[in-house]
Parts: sequence; C-alpha cells; structure tokens
Amino acid sequence: MKNPPSKYIISTVLFLILLAVMAFTVSALIQPVAIVRNNHIETGKVQLEINDGKPVFLSSDLNLAPTESIRKALNLQNKSTVPVYYRIYFETHDGDLDRLLTISLYQDGQEIFTKKASEWTFQSPYTAEQAIEAGETVHYEVKATMATNVTNLGQDLFWKFDIISEGVQVRNNPEKQFE
Repeated sequence: MKNPPSKYIISTVLFLILLAVMAFTVSALIQPVAIVRNNHIETGKVQLEINDGKPVFLSSDLNLAPTESIRKALNLQNKSTVPVYYRIYFETHDGDLDRLLTISLYQDGQEIFTKKASEWTFQSPYTAEQAIEAGETVHYEVKATMATNVTNLGQDLFWKFDIISEGVQVRNNPEKQFE
C-alpha cells in the first residue's frame, strides 16, 4: 500500500494556490484603467456672452415715469465649442425697483416672454425653445415698463442687477437639464 502524500506537500500546494490567487487579485486592483477599444469621449466648453460684455441697461435707463418704457438690444452670442440650450434671467443684488417694472423679451418684433422683473429669476427663467449653435448670435430686444399705478413711490427706488445667460450643451441632454 502506498503512503498518502505528506502534510508538507499538501500544505505547499495549497500555499502556492493561495499565493497565485492573491497575486492575481493584487494585480487586478493595481490596474488603474480598463481598456475599451474605439471608445471616444468628446468634451465641450460652454460660454455665452451678452452684448460683448457691455451692460444692456445703464443705471439712468430705468428712471421711468408711470407707464413709460425703454427698449434695449440684447445680443446673446454662443462662444462655446458646442451647440447649447440656454436660459436668461435676472439676478437682483440690491434695490426694490424690480417690484414696479415689467420686463418683456422680443425676438423679430414679437413678444416672446413677459414677467414682472422681481419674478424673472433663476427659479423662473426664460428658456429658449431652440438651441444656439457654436458661434451663433441670437438678437433680442428687452423692454422695461414702469407700472401704471406708481405715484411718487418709485422716485427713490433703484435696482442693481445682472442679466444672466446660462447654457448647457445639447449633446447627451435631450431633456434640457440645467442642473
């Protein structure tokens, strides 16, 4: 009758198997990148500019009498490398005059959006239906109208604000998500 393998041989074989499994596991953990053939990632830069960085309204433009209004050009240029969806809103920094003004946005002579200035905010922006292509400029007119029932109430009021244009790339964004 043959002798069964000694405990030494069995222990050595099990140790070598365990060592091989550990070496394989460690090498898999160290490998930083999985290689995928023909996988191309494209990135783009999103940058919008209003009126070449110049203000749409000057500080004196909004000194309006009741029912008086003023129209100014708002040209939105897509300086991005990709087409973008965009939205426009006002960000108030200081003042209360926005409660008395109604702001309307016109394109090709047609009014496309109107809101009280205090309500045209990040939470309630104008969102364009169509994307703007890279290098394209969209021309709007912005009309600010003073409320009709204002007496001397608005004389000492002011409004310090920014007009914000925010864009997101069209690619991989069919729902026009800005967040």
